[in-house]
Amino acid sequence: MPLLKELHLSKNIFPFRPIVYGGDDLTFVCDGRVGLHLAAYYLQKFAEGKIKVCGKDKPVDACAGVAIVPTKFPFAQAYHFADTLCGLAKSRRRSQEDNSKGSWLDFQIIQEGVTQSITDLRTSQYRSLEGQKLTQRPYHISGSWDTFTAILQQFQSQRWPRSRAKGLLQVLTQGPTATERFVKGTQWRNVVLPDVSGIDDNAKTSGWTGGASANQITPYFDPLEALDFYLEGLLPTASGAEGSENKKRDKE
Repeated sequence: MPLLKELHLSKNIFPFRPIVYGGDDLTFVCDGRVGLHLAAYYLQKFAEGKIKVCGKDKPVDACAGVAIVPTKFPFAQAYHFADTLCGLAKSRRRSQEDNSKGSWLDFQIIQEGVTQSITDLRTSQYRSLEGQKLTQRPYHISGSWDTFTAILQQFQSQRWPRSRAKGLLQVLTQGPTATERFVKGTQWRNVVLPDVSGIDDNAKTSGWTGGASANQITPYFDPLEALDFYLEGLLPTASGAEGSENKKRDKE
């Protein structure tokens, strides 16, 4: 596969190492650029299984946490972050109605020297200057994850130069007002925000949606932050279409 050349593989060795594989746990280490792919793909395949309950087949699902960390980041700390993220995904799953249970995935890109908890990190660094929440994680593998990957892949297209995509990421941290000005500027150059299923018209034109200013959300921040950690087309998306180091932990 041509995209595998980006991983600089030698002797056809895939950059993946399972650490724990048994019971209801799976933990593996891999190249950070394939971590999100592998986690989502595993959850999709896991959900294809069934278990017998009182003689009837019942669906199974799982939750995953993906911590993308620098190569020399302490493993124990990375494992703790991944486990925490898995717990956040499980908490979101428990809060859903039955038709939105399924499998959920949360992820976080961790910089060198970070000592804050995931919750504190997101509270202090994942709010815009106007006060809006920037991230929409965790993601529902059979729902919002496909929207996430579709947006990300459009940002990877030639219509969105990497420098402009990174510029939008920075502008989103300033809030809806600055984002709307930026989006209007890109529209003059015939560059429009990704238009995919699951995004309403307000988000497509201004980058944000949700009514009152304090309650507005953006579907674009998470895909943009993950832009360098997602190799387009490497594995199927959660719905089955082709579409630094990483620690990941799954729990049923």
